[in-house]
Amino acid sequence: DLARKAYVSIRKFHPNMPIIIIDGSDPQNPCSFYVKTLVSDKTKVISLGFNIGHGKGMHMGISQVKTKYALIFDSDIEMLKTPISQMLEMMEEGTFGVGTIVKTGFDGINYGLRSHHEKTGPILYLHPQFQLININKYKKFPPYIHHGAPCLSTMLDMHKRGLSDKILINFPSLETFVKHRGRGTREVINLRGKEMMATIAFITRVHPRRPEMLKICIESIKAQTSENYVHILHRDDKTEKGYGRFLANKSFAKISPINARYVMAIDDDDMIIDSDFVKVFKKVVDKNDPEIVFFKGHISSAIYPAPTYWAKPPVRAQIGGSCFAVRLDVWKKHIHEFGKECCGDFHFINACYRDTRKRIWLDRIVSKTQKKAGFGKGEDTHA
Repeated sequence: DLARKAYVSIRKFHPNMPIIIIDGSDPQNPCSFYVKTLVSDKTKVISLGFNIGHGKGMHMGISQVKTKYALIFDSDIEMLKTPISQMLEMMEEGTFGVGTIVKTGFDGINYGLRSHHEKTGPILYLHPQFQLININKYKKFPPYIHHGAPCLSTMLDMHKRGLSDKILINFPSLETFVKHRGRGTREVINLRGKEMMATIAFITRVHPRRPEMLKICIESIKAQTSENYVHILHRDDKTEKGYGRFLANKSFAKISPINARYVMAIDDDDMIIDSDFVKVFKKVVDKNDPEIVFFKGHISSAIYPAPTYWAKPPVRAQIGGSCFAVRLDVWKKHIHEFGKECCGDFHFINACYRDTRKRIWLDRIVSKTQKKAGFGKGEDTHA
């Protein structure tokens, strides 16, 4: 469905533009069947039968291009209105590419999320979700190859040559033209040819007045060294101010389906600071099959749960919503407890704790608040 939305939205504005689709899905996957129906004189489909990775897939598509410029876009985007003519106007003779420019560390992780970033400083990174590039300029740098950060080798070489700020152009407010769901196509992952549920789902309630914090939250999750996860962005109201406290808590019960074995809430004003979390978490749950996994979070200026409350039943105001993950069946059974007027996260995990026996305490600091914690304030006031 995501691939269909991406294709249809592009064709709505550009019915005659040549499109090259690199299909890395399993031959029995519905996506593979769908893209094969798109083959025409305007649409070329290269079906591989297996996932070669984001970067290699991008490079394969670029190698097929016969025009001066190529528009690269992910399969989970939706074009709301076309920015292409404006992007072309921004292209100068020496420009490599136009799109969303972000700062990352030399490791490809969003700059500032790792302590060692301060030693090396940031690099400019042309985001792969939607970018217009000059083919000849692309050929002068190492190709797109990585999976988690597909453009990293290219951007690193560009940085070392001192060219980044000269040949990369940021397109302002691209999100008003193109909607990007962020790893939506990873909702059901493929492992050794067999589809299975992801290990963990990160669920993020989206507030309309803090897009910059949401961006940091998304990038922090994308920095995971394992892709065995789903990231679900959720907002079901239409207000400009966002949820009140009660509705924000109650909204969790509306999220379905969740195609993962475990569920963790990570609001848009929080972020993940442990890039190996999913990898380590998977090893723990595969071995023990716990109903709840507790871990630590950096909330404001303190670590929660504090040593006094570690490995003990949850205590009100001493644990945050991003300090635990629960098995999907436990989530479904008790998620209505999140609908309390105040401290919904405590009421939820307290109910889960009392109803379960298999619990694991994972001694890692996994998450961090981006600003001072709300401590019970509604979503409409904490923006």
